[in-house]
Amino acid sequence: MKNVSLWMLALALPMSSCAQSKPEACAPEFSNATIRVMPVAMPLQAGYVTIRNRCKTTLEITAVRSQAWKDVSLHSTQVVKGVSKMREIPVLKIAPGASLQMAPGGSHLMLMDPTRDIKAGGSVDLNFVSRDGRVFRVPFSLKAI
Repeated sequence: MKNVSLWMLALALPMSSCAQSKPEACAPEFSNATIRVMPVAMPLQAGYVTIRNRCKTTLEITAVRSQAWKDVSLHSTQVVKGVSKMREIPVLKIAPGASLQMAPGGSHLMLMDPTRDIKAGGSVDLNFVSRDGRVFRVPFSLKAI
């Protein structure tokens, strides 16, 4: 009986450890993250990044935060009747397997009211918040225009 009990325990241990381990959540890929820094201190900068959704569900970015600015917002530039207009957007939606490239004249980040001196040559972290509450910390290079 002891041999049978030990054998059953040996079989149960690997199964219980498998049942307790959770697969890692799918995460987007961020690349080419840069913030344009003006040669003189300005109350706002623009940020650009490429976001690739490697997951099987739509990625929804609802906010971006940083300790280096009081406000970071998602923006889109559109040409309406020949006039370029910037609009704040509430959410960035990226379909499964798709990428979004933030670039001048399109989607971008507006970084307003810096909390410290922002100079080209360094880097700063921005935190992208998804609708499901996950936070993705992304280092951005600070580059002179």
